Amino acid sequence: MNNITSNSGHGIYFDEVTDGSLLTISENEITENSENGIYIEEINGASTVNITDNSAISQNGGNGIRIDDTYNSTVLMDGNLIDGNDDAGIFVGDAEEGIEEVGVSTVTVTNNMITDNGEETETTGIHINWVDAGTDVTVNFNSITGNGFGLLVDEVEGENVDATNNWWGHTTGPLNLNEESGNPDGEGDEVSDNVDFNPWLATF
Repeated sequence: MNNITSNSGHGIYFDEVTDGSLLTISENEITENSENGIYIEEINGASTVNITDNSAISQNGGNGIRIDDTYNSTVLMDGNLIDGNDDAGIFVGDAEEGIEEVGVSTVTVTNNMITDNGEETETTGIHINWVDAGTDVTVNFNSITGNGFGLLVDEVEGENVDATNNWWGHTTGPLNLNEESGNPDGEGDEVSDNVDFNPWLATF
């Protein structure tokens, strides 16, 4: 196991993953770095990024995991502990089909513990900026607690983000104030519009 800690910038940084590359970031402790724990600016060209089984992505000065742009590629975030980061635990900028080579992008967030992130911003567990119609973004079977906003999705062009079967910190589920499809009595972390969150897990 690698211990990546107390760097003056990002813990792990890639400007681009491209041309069908496979990048795996696994079994690390990434803690107390001044900026993001893991920062990838762009993933494109049918590449694959797996961020899995990291025992701590914690106490970093920016996001725990930040991925700005995903085009025609696959991202998996599975089995990580992401807690106490100053900005969102996970930030995904744009998930899109592609620019020069159109294809399906897939972003999967599953089996993570995402706790107490965002103390310096909007207390956000997961923040997704934009989801294109030709992408598949799923957030399932995670524990998302103590973040205030558990999942914030700014815009979607197609279907809502599938965030069913997560534990939001309370048996009543996440708070969502949408008048038609919300859960105003939920006492768990809040979710935004553009999210399908029902059913949720009653325990984790």
